[in-house]
Amino acid sequence: YLAMIVPRLCLMRELLSDQGSIYVHLDWHVGHYVKLILDEVFGRDGFTNEIIWQGAVGDTSAKNKKFIKSHDCIYLFHKTQNCIWNDVFQEFSEASDKLYRNEDEKGFFRLAPVDNPGGGGYRYELGFGEVMPKNGYRIPKETALQWLKDGQLIIESGKVPGKKLYKNPEGVRCRDVWVDLRSLQGNENIGYATQKPGAVLERIIKASSNENSIVADFFGGSGTTAAVAEKLGRHWI
Repeated sequence: YLAMIVPRLCLMRELLSDQGSIYVHLDWHVGHYVKLILDEVFGRDGFTNEIIWQGAVGDTSAKNKKFIKSHDCIYLFHKTQNCIWNDVFQEFSEASDKLYRNEDEKGFFRLAPVDNPGGGGYRYELGFGEVMPKNGYRIPKETALQWLKDGQLIIESGKVPGKKLYKNPEGVRCRDVWVDLRSLQGNENIGYATQKPGAVLERIIKASSNENSIVADFFGGSGTTAAVAEKLGRHWI
């Protein structure tokens, strides 16, 4: 496998646009070997993310004396720092969603801490009977007063102030552990053994390409990449 993949990765790098990124999906058999090859071909500085994707669950038999396999890895490398990047979003978890229980004319918000987590923060009083954070403020007094003037800082007597953090209607910025996509495959399965849900490819293509970009899938498989690229207005090979 490694003898097969090395020259192909070298060719992929040559074909890749300077604004391009490459996503390589692997399981536990060869992932750690190919990661070293990717470091060599694309440069360690090009390594951007190890994405943990919860795909198919492995053998759950009690005879296997090991943890049940339930994820694959997707390695993301950029060819240059001038890569295309678009933020993509996940839905808020139920616990996170409940934090945004306050509302004003701008929308739902929660109060975010204004303390300096490492200690040694700014120490001052704002004059409203508030309690200063134990580690001091993370922002100077002038900024705190400006936030107060703009209605961003909430101050109550006897309490530590908090800053309004508004809920993004698109969700939370996507993290590198993807456990939210497995249920979205629906009826799109065509019987190809390692077919990925279209939602996985949609997240990848939206993040690392723009409309009219060219998306290349060097191992076509079930054709999901091409189908999703077409739907999103990309060209594809």
